[in-house]
Amino acid sequence: MTSGINVRPARLIAALIGAALSLVLAASPAIAMPVYNDLPNKLPPSAASEGFEATSTSQLGNVVELSKIHRGRRNPRVTFALSDAACQTGGGETCSSAKNSSYSWPVTVSLYNAGPGNTLGALLATQTNSISIPFRPSASPACATKGKPGEWFDKKTAGCFSGVTFKNSYSFAGLTLPNEVLVGLAYNTQDYGAEPTGVPGPENFLGVAMVAGAPRAGANPRGEELFVSSIWPQMYCGSSERLGVFAPSGVCPSHYEGNLPGFEIEAEK
Repeated sequence: MTSGINVRPARLIAALIGAALSLVLAASPAIAMPVYNDLPNKLPPSAASEGFEATSTSQLGNVVELSKIHRGRRNPRVTFALSDAACQTGGGETCSSAKNSSYSWPVTVSLYNAGPGNTLGALLATQTNSISIPFRPSASPACATKGKPGEWFDKKTAGCFSGVTFKNSYSFAGLTLPNEVLVGLAYNTQDYGAEPTGVPGPENFLGVAMVAGAPRAGANPRGEELFVSSIWPQMYCGSSERLGVFAPSGVCPSHYEGNLPGFEIEAEK
């Protein structure tokens, strides 16, 4: 009799604990994990880049394969790296920029399906934001003595650089990604883009930061091949067949030198 009396309260307590745990799990926010990442743990002061004005380009990106370990595909956040060589005033040895000075410029991130046969698939989502872009630091006399006049001096690395790298992130709430996705970056410059400005500006010195090496999460199923929209044949490895179309670049290590755009994609399960 005694043991029978204690069973019901024990079962009731277990049921209440289970219900409470279910409520906690349901209320817990989903955790976003990196499903693709070829950005270094810490950005270098400056990086190789593809400047749109210098290369007659309107859009640049590549196909990435999302991680098979972290299976998250929902609500992705895309982080990208850019490099800017614009001075607040002047240029070269007269380059001068106030500390922490910046300008705003709209940058578009577009996500596409990876089409069959290395073609452009359907557009999944696109987002344009005006982001804060830092001016590169002022020219340093220390760099002139090192034979690099006009560049700025980084105390942490004791190096001289012509540009400055930075990151920005866009969130795509409500979107679920496929296992392979094409990420593209676009912005306007004086002569190129969806709506060229027609006037010189600091955006002419902006470029997509390029990185080398295997990604730390995910993979590059197209190897070193990019997608690009440009009217300069060199961006398509010398071919003139696809000028002005967002299409595969071909593989030309002599131009891209094995570098790919710096992206990170985080997503929830």
